[in-house]
Amino acid sequence: MTTSTTTGGAPLVVGLGGTLRASSSTERALRYCLDSVERQGGRAKFFSGPDLDLPMYAPHELERTPKALELVNTLREADAVVVGSPGYHGAVSGLVKNALDDIEDLREDLASTSTTLRGAASAAHSDGRRRSAHWGSCAASGMRCARGRLRSE
Repeated sequence: MTTSTTTGGAPLVVGLGGTLRASSSTERALRYCLDSVERQGGRAKFFSGPDLDLPMYAPHELERTPKALELVNTLREADAVVVGSPGYHGAVSGLVKNALDDIEDLREDLASTSTTLRGAASAAHSDGRRRSAHWGSCAASGMRCARGRLRSE
């Protein structure tokens, strides 16, 4: 896990995703995003593939592993979250989906939180070239991302 901090109330952006393969393209894209956050004065914490290799989420089980607790506690403190996943059969990978299921432990905390999503999709086509699409805007807990710029309000 990569952790960087900046002193003084800077927004915390948590990156979550990747694969179990070191330096996957998804992991590199998330690192690029989080590096940009840090260059602009934000704080970033990254949970990559091995950090997300958690037991299957079971809502009826109250005990969590140390890795799951760290993920949930960090997300509790986050101002924004960036999620990256490879597209397996047109869907989010099981590794990332299972980690996202752990966010259910925050349901009481998030009851009064406003959330806006920004999405991006990329797919390989038969000619071997990748195509990407981006949509939306993002804002969470007083933070806005606009054309690659991060500022806290």
